[in-house]
Amino acid sequence: MSSEDARRCLHCDQTKEEIRKNETICGIVSGYEYQELIEEWPKHRWADWKDHELPPIIRTEFRHLHRRTQVTQFEWLPCEHTTIGHKYPETIEDLEYFDAGRCIFCGHKQSKELVPWCPHVSYSGAERPVEEMGRMPVLWSCDSCGHLEVIQ
Repeated sequence: MSSEDARRCLHCDQTKEEIRKNETICGIVSGYEYQELIEEWPKHRWADWKDHELPPIIRTEFRHLHRRTQVTQFEWLPCEHTTIGHKYPETIEDLEYFDAGRCIFCGHKQSKELVPWCPHVSYSGAERPVEEMGRMPVLWSCDSCGHLEVIQ
């Protein structure tokens, strides 16, 4: 098999040899018991992607790494390669499905120095103890991120 025959189509991920042997079209199927055609292209794609054909979310310095990325793999690019970067849970609803401090796309663990988005739901008094002041504190400190807030 020549190196040309070993190259995979960027649409369907088949080699030229597999296409000749199986007489298949350029498409993507899904399913287990019943196969279903999800996407079909009129021609196979053997050439590398050009800059204007790559998704715009790929950062310029990483474009050269994705010239031969199969079309279905663009949604699974490493977060570091995209303009979006890591996305950590931000809302209470996010935290129902994802771990705090873990990227929802790739699972990257946020370092301890970084504080995940904090909705300021847990405060402690930032003034002297209540017994000394004789009243409830007015200055409060967020237990997660240290944000100070005046709450009366």
